[in-house]
Amino acid sequence: MKLTAIAHELDLTSAYNWDMTKALASLTQRSPGRHMSELYGAYYAKTQPKRYATKQEDTPPHERWGVGMALEEMLELGLKARVKSQNTEEIIRPGEFETQHTDDCTRPERKRTKGCGCRCGGGVLFSPDLCIFNGVDRTGEIKLHSMSHKGAPHKVGETYNGLDPKFDKFFTQLMVYDYHLGTPFGRLYSFSMREMVQFNEPKILLAWDITFSAQEMREEWEIIRNHGVAEGLLT
Repeated sequence: MKLTAIAHELDLTSAYNWDMTKALASLTQRSPGRHMSELYGAYYAKTQPKRYATKQEDTPPHERWGVGMALEEMLELGLKARVKSQNTEEIIRPGEFETQHTDDCTRPERKRTKGCGCRCGGGVLFSPDLCIFNGVDRTGEIKLHSMSHKGAPHKVGETYNGLDPKFDKFFTQLMVYDYHLGTPFGRLYSFSMREMVQFNEPKILLAWDITFSAQEMREEWEIIRNHGVAEGLLT
């Protein structure tokens, strides 16, 4: 993995008029079936329970979850509309994709329905936040979170081989998306609420272009798929 800090060219204070209700409605549409987020979510709940697992008896934090989702969705739309690229990038929200069944899949054709979640890895739905086009095809994810950016490369042009392991779930998401879309290129926009509270302005919103190796993507998908099969999420 190689990631390089880039200038995100975003002005969050610029005026932008849009229909909030219509925009949010378009974001929350979700087809029935098995979704990729369920697979990597289950994997991280199992492997990092202190950070990601919740107890069955716990009441879901609906208000906090709702506020977080609303802020992230609005940030996603706002960033996409406000981007001022010097490289004539085209940025779109692509909608929903579905993974393909493997050539040796034993599931009958009539049962290969949309979102079926097959043990071969086919029939899994996923929706990247962004697709970015500028010479290469790149998936994009925007994350609003409370983790610190301490130690993260933030000087434009600096290249590192990775970030703190606490960001691994973000990379897993990008890798499995890239694997199925056939591109090694991703972009992560990371908005830290902790840095916002601390007024650490250079590190509130960071962005990185990422290049994954084919082996990284393949192995990451196999880990997520195998765990999905073991947990009965892929059948």
